[in-house]
Amino acid sequence: MTHLLTTGWALALAVTPEPVLPELREGLDPDSVTPGLLGFLVIFGAVLACIPLFRSMTGKLRKVEHTARVQAELEAAEGPDAGSPQPGGSD
Repeated sequence: MTHLLTTGWALALAVTPEPVLPELREGLDPDSVTPGLLGFLVIFGAVLACIPLFRSMTGKLRKVEHTARVQAELEAAEGPDAGSPQPGGSD
């Protein structure tokens, strides 16, 4: 079984073609090309935009957890049969 898995991976790797890289301008080294200042500023802006979203989401999740905890405590204090309808009672 292990031999089949190894052979399958070797076959998959052998069939996978090399990625085609776009042609760079003359004199540019593919290892030294970077996103530059614009790329940094875009990522930095995205991070700054996400921080308030994450803080808001955290607050809302805490509120939901607190509400669920309070509701569970109220149901436990009322007793096990408080939420079920009484036999013979009107709904």
